[in-house]
Amino acid sequence: MLGLGNTRVNQLEAENRRLRAELLAQTQRADAQSRIIANLQRENETAALQLAQLAAVATVATQQAQAGRGFILNENPLDRVCRN
Repeated sequence: MLGLGNTRVNQLEAENRRLRAELLAQTQRADAQSRIIANLQRENETAALQLAQLAAVATVATQQAQAGRGFILNENPLDRVCRN
């Protein structure tokens, strides 16, 4: 009977080691994914800032181009074409 008990204890210990290794691997994957998410969030914030800056530059460039051609700023495009 003692031999069967030791066999079962050995099986349980082996299963415990396997589960601990699996848990460690899952934890490491979760940590890596958290770092990836943090990096993507930073990249997204940077891209949003760059887009806002680009929009501001485009707005100024458009205003300068319209002013240089004698357009009225913020004029409706149809008003420019159809003067009656």
